[in-house]
Amino acid sequence: MNFDINIIRIYNDYLQELRLKVLKPGDASELDKHEKVLLTIRADIDEIRNEMHLGKMKLANYVRKENVIDAEQTEEHSSLIKRYSEFRNKFAIVKTDLNDLAAKILPSQ
Repeated sequence: MNFDINIIRIYNDYLQELRLKVLKPGDASELDKHEKVLLTIRADIDEIRNEMHLGKMKLANYVRKENVIDAEQTEEHSSLIKRYSEFRNKFAIVKTDLNDLAAKILPSQ
């Protein structure tokens, strides 16, 4: 997820460069929209990372006490895996949208 954070930083820098090259008035609002989406994605990353950390601590505490992992503990882990997978899909769509936006603003490059 640290890699994703770096990708978001790169996209934010790229959006700033595109802002300097905007040719049409509607393009600026598109850039604003995509900047907000990147902020949302970053917030999602922070939430998932926090949940992973809490889950890790909870699991470690449980194992320390019980010396075994039960089905209830792994069920919570499964929901986190599902949420992370949904995040990956959402981020892939956002990256495609950003690349399409860049192609629209800078068609000759």
